[in-house]
Amino acid sequence: MVTGSMEGSVWGTDIYTDDSNLAAAAVHAGAINNDETNTVNIKILPGELNYQGSMRNGITSSSYSAWEGSYLFIGVPVTTTIIIPNLKTYRDKIGQTFSFMIMGNTEGSVWGTDIYTDDSNLAAAAVHAGVVDKGEVKMVNVHILPGQYSYQGSTQNGITSLDYDAWEGSYKFIGTKVSSETTLPNLKTYRDKVGQTFSFVIRGSTEGSVWGTDIYTDDSNLAAAAVHAGVVDKGEVKMVNVHILPGQYSYQGSTQNGITSLDYDAWEGSYKFIGTKVSSETTLPNLKTYRDKVGQTFSFVIRGNTEGSVWGTDIYTDDSNPAVAAVHAGAIDKDEAKMINVQILPGQSSYEGTTRNGITSSSYGIWEGSYSFVINTSNLDMLPSDITTDQSKLIKYGRL
Repeated sequence: MVTGSMEGSVWGTDIYTDDSNLAAAAVHAGAINNDETNTVNIKILPGELNYQGSMRNGITSSSYSAWEGSYLFIGVPVTTTIIIPNLKTYRDKIGQTFSFMIMGNTEGSVWGTDIYTDDSNLAAAAVHAGVVDKGEVKMVNVHILPGQYSYQGSTQNGITSLDYDAWEGSYKFIGTKVSSETTLPNLKTYRDKVGQTFSFVIRGSTEGSVWGTDIYTDDSNLAAAAVHAGVVDKGEVKMVNVHILPGQYSYQGSTQNGITSLDYDAWEGSYKFIGTKVSSETTLPNLKTYRDKVGQTFSFVIRGNTEGSVWGTDIYTDDSNPAVAAVHAGAIDKDEAKMINVQILPGQSSYEGTTRNGITSSSYGIWEGSYSFVINTSNLDMLPSDITTDQSKLIKYGRL
């Protein structure tokens, strides 16, 4: 039996901290009136990440952050379910998690899947994410995230969310299973979006074909390439940021993180992961081994350097250090990691040395092999027109 009281501290609304005064909380919740003596039924709950204060029935309860234990009154209608927070006001709380009492709804705009724009209707997004049913009243835990480069729409639980581009703030629900983790995008359909960055939720995998290192063909399996690049572990579910690139003249395979990617020649589209360290930048090709490929162009990721021998100007001996020659040629800056295009040339009768960009190259006489840098703004514009006509190669590499 409890006698309702207007005195005593109360934290929360509908769900109260377990040190809240029971008599005052009962009046606040509407379970009994002030000075009324009656039996109230209480359900013991675990602690919440936060508690929302409110004014009710003449009592003002306080807000509070995380607390170890809670309770609510059984048989009392929950009246706070229509108070949907404006999560845009939480943008300065990235990484924090908050608890809100909501009633699941199918009305309201939602953008994204698993990770939502912070102006998405919380009650509708919760139904979409599967954390609450339509009409169900429930406490949900919301984790505040930074803005994403893009948001993927989908249809789930009777709600269709929308795609959206970059947005300043995001959130996700804690304790939900990622529903979009196995839906990998077809990045070949993004070829008209070169230079743009998109966010995808994936589960790291070691299965699937991958071509390239750091820069991958756009038909490489995204989940496997992400593990290869080191942005996600096998089995880990994570949001990754993917930058769309033009096609490259060539792709270098390597073994990283338990995955062996393959070499490939020219391909129409590429991508890379944002926020990863270029792992192949110090692996310089031995261009003397390319002497049988005169006239062909290859792409390599290098880091510009001022140390190393260089012979020639614009056209270099094929034993010239490519990282230094690239700086000399103006294709890259010192310490800059970048994809460069190298055209294989025949040997020359002589090479002229010069001083450029802080590097002095040497002169030399006759030499068996040479190369030059193809400096352009878009590799795609310069790719051979018959890039995909070699059907036997496509079949060989599993692309048909």
